[in-house]
Amino acid sequence: MESNSPAPNANTAQDLFRVILLEPKESLNIGSVARAMMNLGFRDLVLASPLNFELERAATTARRARSLFEPPKIAANLKEGIYPCTYVVGFSTKDSKNTPPVLTLDQWAQTVPTLCKSINAKIGLLFGPEDTGLRYEHLPVCNAVVRIPSSDEYDSLNLAQAVLLALYSINLLSIPSAKKGKEASATAEQFSAMDELIIEISGKSKFSNEGTPENTLGLLKNLFRRPELTQREMQILLGFFSRIGKSID
Repeated sequence: MESNSPAPNANTAQDLFRVILLEPKESLNIGSVARAMMNLGFRDLVLASPLNFELERAATTARRARSLFEPPKIAANLKEGIYPCTYVVGFSTKDSKNTPPVLTLDQWAQTVPTLCKSINAKIGLLFGPEDTGLRYEHLPVCNAVVRIPSSDEYDSLNLAQAVLLALYSINLLSIPSAKKGKEASATAEQFSAMDELIIEISGKSKFSNEGTPENTLGLLKNLFRRPELTQREMQILLGFFSRIGKSID
């Protein structure tokens, strides 16, 4: 998948955001998402592990927004799809003790202006498959989980509707474009590497064992998922924890 330049080259506030569709099953839905994005000025669409994507079928519902996936940006997996985002928001109705903070759409939207000032890379908006939404194993890569308020009787939103509501809530705000010259923020790839080191060290040091509360590792991982961290700072942390892991062997 072709890589995108980070936020310093963004022309508009909307260019700070990347919409990531994980395992989309229906090309017509992808086209509808592209149309919703184009309507509101968002252009960065990534398909992570799409199932049987058909460009012409997607173009049927995309109308004049087919340029967003022609050619398509396709990622082989979730990890590749969120790169080079430094902050990932998962839109889901799921939550558990091990998930990141769960916010309503309105609560999260109020944090966006400050978030855009504090980081210097893409912000990923992650949406799951049409039939299941994001699964529990997808949530650890997210800095926050956002729930779009809906009826208790039927809380399942159409994929394009969910994307449209999320993007519309962003456009209601006054969002600053990223400033040139600001040090690059830590990437999702670095956060993922940190997660792996935390698991490794907690096991070797016996910090995590049968008696450890279920959500302890999740809370520990979330401590490092702060958008203010730069790539240089994260690289120092990774080197430090890597050395600790090797010293325990």
